[in-house]
Formats: sequence, structure tokens, C-alpha cells
Amino acid sequence: MLGLFPAAFTVARRASAADAPAKSSPPTITETVLHSFCSQRDPGTGPCLGPGGTFLGSGGVIEGSDGNFYGTTVPFSVISGGTIFKLTPSGTLTTLHTFCPEMDPNRGHCLDGSGPGGVIEGSDGNLYGVASGGGANLDPGGGAAGTAFMITPSGTLTTLYSFCAQVDPKTENCLDGENPDRIVEGSDGNFYGTTFSGGAKGGAQPGGTVFKMTPSGALTTLYSFCSKVDPSTAVCLDGEQPAGLIEGSDGNFYGITFTGGQFGRPTIAAGTVFKLTPFGTLTTLHSFCSDQDPKTGNCFDGNGPVGLIEGSDGNFYVSTTGGGAYDDGAVIRLTPSGTLTTLHSFCSQGSPTIYQCLDGMAPYGVTEGSDGNFYGTTRAGGKFGNQTNEGTAFMLTPSGTFTTLYSFCSQLDPKTFDCLDGALPNGGVIEASDGNFYGTTDSGGANGDPGFGTVFKLAVSFPTQVPANLTISPGQHSFGTRLIGTTHQGTFLVRSRTKNTVPIVLENFTISGADYSVDSMLTTCEQGQMLQPNQTCKIVVDFMPLGATNQLSDTGRLTVTSNAKEVHPNHGVTLRGGGKRK
Repeated sequence: MLGLFPAAFTVARRASAADAPAKSSPPTITETVLHSFCSQRDPGTGPCLGPGGTFLGSGGVIEGSDGNFYGTTVPFSVISGGTIFKLTPSGTLTTLHTFCPEMDPNRGHCLDGSGPGGVIEGSDGNLYGVASGGGANLDPGGGAAGTAFMITPSGTLTTLYSFCAQVDPKTENCLDGENPDRIVEGSDGNFYGTTFSGGAKGGAQPGGTVFKMTPSGALTTLYSFCSKVDPSTAVCLDGEQPAGLIEGSDGNFYGITFTGGQFGRPTIAAGTVFKLTPFGTLTTLHSFCSDQDPKTGNCFDGNGPVGLIEGSDGNFYVSTTGGGAYDDGAVIRLTPSGTLTTLHSFCSQGSPTIYQCLDGMAPYGVTEGSDGNFYGTTRAGGKFGNQTNEGTAFMLTPSGTFTTLYSFCSQLDPKTFDCLDGALPNGGVIEASDGNFYGTTDSGGANGDPGFGTVFKLAVSFPTQVPANLTISPGQHSFGTRLIGTTHQGTFLVRSRTKNTVPIVLENFTISGADYSVDSMLTTCEQGQMLQPNQTCKIVVDFMPLGATNQLSDTGRLTVTSNAKEVHPNHGVTLRGGGKRK
């Protein structure tokens, strides 16, 4: 639907870990763009900056203790090194610092840094962060190695450390690391972080570091990755390209490496989850791609982790950009002892063969909400997206029940077809003190083509169930025996039956069974759709048995949820189909 207004729709709120498995009230989710970047373009040079960061875990916003939101933008051209901004809840943006106000006249590098990642608020009320480039020191390739900085709420920036200050005289590698990802403040008052590359190990291509930095800027390298190398593949067994560092409730530090690990290969990122003591002793909790499809090479347990949090239950929750059942990413739970459970594999809704991933693909980290459920974003997919753009916001219960909350690019400019509500969300979301969720997108918005990104709000409210019935007919369906490789369809009518004037909200509909999928082109029901009394819509299911398997019969279930007190049949339709070889 075309329009300039915020999109609102209703989805199912699943039971959290503390909830009983009874029916619950669905929340109403309203997406509002608080700010579209590039609202003020330099008439001479035309540079615009969008939210984000250079490496993993970058992007997004934080909520400060003053109730405002803080974040960073990345460089759009060589003219600027990015910015740090403050945004009020009403959407007023103030630029606190623009990187690279002047360059080193001899080398052309930004002495105060460039390409900032996300920021954190320190216990002293100042903001701290890192920039992946710039600084006073060059890496072996001639590029600037990055900085760590502190900035006051009024915008005074101090460079605490310039990376690559320690260089191996033989290899010219940056022993203290280069290209930092982001930092966290430890319980001891020091700051801890990772560098994407550099360190003392790994030969010509060091695998990155974990470092400790005092508030005054004194840096100590705690661990250099790629200290263990597979001689046959040259893969770093302890991982490389670390990111996403957090301090655990036990006082140790936990993080991910994007590549390497026991099962990494030159053609497979794999990656790891690791634990590091404050003294620098590293333990690998999990090496990804431990469960690999021998035919396709797909990593069922995930591939290329990008986000890590510790849940209130003491387990760790990790997002991977690839792998999972459909090789489009997954969210997993990992116990402190290393036992892994896949909670959701993306692209389970739609058709992976044409990248019609209705539930999204390539997740970008999750956060635990105050209700005990997990919330996050995907970089691509959704109702309006594909393998390269748009994206979604989602909710996931601790038991793995998945709900798509929002599909980006639902609001199009009628002239340019740009995504006014944003596209390509990055950095996940945060839950603010007002109970709403906030995040950023890399593109879209009201300014420019295709737009330079947005800061968005997902507002949540919980209506009550209505005394009404929802019927689904037929209550079961058999596709019979069909030739393998051909598609056959079944149509199901969903009808609202109520004597009240309050409409039924169609929360969600999902489908199980390897050979079944919802036909989005012919289906008229929509998630969040309001059905007036006796109004109907239809869900069209495609059945296509695959010749690549020996399983010639398949059962599935079409599950429909709403805010009606009664649903007939009981939330689901049984599907049966069979195939025979041509």
C-alpha cells in the first residue's frame, strides 16, 4: 500500500518463559520513522551520512541516562569520516561530532578517526566508542588502524588510543590490533573490546585481538587470535575476526569470531563462540559448522555469527548470518557448557529457491525484552524484500516460537518507490525505558534515492481478546497422489464470526511440512489484517513434492492465530499430500 503514514498492524504476542501456555493478547505494532538521514545536504559537495558501522555489531542506537538516543553514522565519501549524533524521543537530531575535520597533511588520514562503530554510555556519563579507521598510526598496508575515543554529552571528543602503536619489526603487523569493532565497560571500570585484525599471531594476516583499556587510554592486549592454526588448511582453529564482546554474569568475557574455528574452511566462514577470563585465558565454547550437510555444505548449526547476548536464564543467544536449515541464518541458544539448540532457521516461510523469505534472512543480533522474549532484525527478506534488501523485525520466544513483527519497505514513495519506512535494518533493536523498541536502517527514508537510512521506533500495545469466532474451512485437506515436481494448490477460507462490532485481528499464519508453502501471490489474508463480522479472506497453500528425496508422502499443518476467543478448527488445518515418480 502506498502512503506517507506510519504503518500499523497487529501480530501475535507469544507466551514468554514466565507465561502459561494459555491464549494471550496480541500486541499492536506501529512503526514510526523518528529521523530520515540526509535531511541537510551540503549544496557544494553533497555528502550525506547514514547510520551504521564498518564491522560486525556496529550500527543501532543506545538510550542514554538522559532519555535521549545516541548513535553513529558512517562515511559517505572521502569528505567526511562519519558522525556521532544525539536524537530526542521526538526526533530532533543534533550532531555531537563530525570525524575528520582535518586530515594529516602528509598522509591524508583522519587523525581523530573515521568510520565509528556504535557508542556506549560510561558510568561517568560520557560516551565511549571506537572508529575502525583513522588515527595517528598506519597499518602495514598503508591504511590508518583506528582509534578508541571518549566524547562528552556536549560534544568534546578525546582520542584515548590510536591502534597499531606497537609494530612487529619483522612482519610489520600491528601487535596491539587494528580496526576495532566496539567496546564495553567492565565491572572493574576498565573498557574491553576487540579488533577485527592485527595481533601477534597469524603470520601475514593476524586474526584480531581482545584488549583491555583503562579510562585514561592505557591498552593491554589480552589475547591474539589465530594462535592455533590447522597446518593443512591454514584456518585459525581458535577463530579470527572477533566481535560482539560482552561481560558475562560470571565476570568472564564472551564473544564471537566471524570466521575460523575447528570446522572453518577457506570457503566456509564457520566462526566460534568463545569465553575469555580477565587474565586472557581463552576457551572455545562452540565451533560453527560442526553439523554440515555433506551434499550442499550447508552448516545446520549456523555459519558466520554476528551477535551474542547473555539471557536472563544464564544461556547465550547467538545470531548467524548463514547456516541453519535453509542456509539463510539462524538464532541459537548455547549453554555455558557449550550445548547448542537452534531456535529458528530463517527462510522457513516462503520459498528459499527464489529468496522469498517471508520471515527474513541474515539476522543481525537479538535483545531480550522485558517480557522474556527475544527481539531482533534481519538484514533482508520479509514480505516486501528479497535476498539483498528490505528486512524484518521479529520476536522469538525462549522455546523457539517465531513471529514476524514488521516487514520493512511497507511504505513506498508513490513517485520514486523508495522505502519511506526504511530498509536494511542494522544493529538489531533496543528496548527503551518507554517499553518501545528502537533501531536504525542503512537505507530508505524520506531523503534521496534510495535513501540514507533512518532511526525507527516500534511502538507496542496490548489489546484484549474479543468474544468472537474465527473459522477455517476446510478443516483438513488432502492433495492426493501427485507427480513429483509439479505444484498443486489448496485454498482455505478464513471467516470472522461475531455479533460484536469489534473486528477480529488476524495475527499470524504459518505452515509446516517440507513440501508445503503459502502462495503469497494468491493469498489475500495478511498478518495484522482486521476482519469485520462475516468478512472472509483466503490462504492458498502450494504442495510440491521434491524428486530429490525418497519421501513420497508428507504431512503438514497450516496454523492460524487471532485475537478471537475461539478458533475453529483449533488453530490449525491438517495437510496431507503424496507424490509418485514420473
